[in-house]
Order: sequence, then structure tokens, then C-alpha cells
Amino acid sequence: MPEAVRDRPTRAHDSVFLLTKSRRYFYDAYAVREPLQESTLRRLRHHLPNPVDNRTSRSKHPEGDFRRFPMLRNTSPSGRNLRTVWWIPTQPYPETHFATFPENASGALH
Repeated sequence: MPEAVRDRPTRAHDSVFLLTKSRRYFYDAYAVREPLQESTLRRLRHHLPNPVDNRTSRSKHPEGDFRRFPMLRNTSPSGRNLRTVWWIPTQPYPETHFATFPENASGALH
């Protein structure tokens, strides 16, 4: 709900709780992966296999690349893990209500 405050920053997020009945549960992280940014894809294209010996590094010690470029170690071409802050696009609603979600909220929570 919007805040009319002047003595602190306006809160711009709400909490979403992921509740389960069991201690052991299944969470499908691959089903909700976010696509990689175009800038990330461009950066990763620079680390293609070396055509001479098929190594992904141009150096003698490729493990050093993981120190200089830590994103190479955990980057998956299928996307990145869902973040803790989600951008949900708004949708017009004819009634007066501050807590509306888009009709297809499950697909828009990325």
C-alpha cells in the first residue's frame, strides 16, 4: 500500500512468503529461472573455447579465470536463479483497490 511519509524513504516493496507444511519440500528453481541480460550474454561470448586446444581460457592456468571472472563459475545458459526482489508489471483495475495483482500473476512474477 502506498505510504504518505516525508521523514524516511517510501517503502516500495511487499513481502511474499513461501510457506510449506513440510520441512522437506520440492522447489523447482529451473522452472522460474530468469533469462540472462543481453550484456551478460555478450560478456560470456568472449570466453568461447580456444580453437587450438579447445580450452575455454587463453591462459596456461584456466582456473585463474574463475578468480578474475567469478560469473563464469556459476553462469548457466538456461538463465539465472530467481532473485529476492521481483518486478511485477501493473495492470489497470476499474475499482479502487491498492493491492491488485495482474490477472496472470503467476507468469508475471519474474
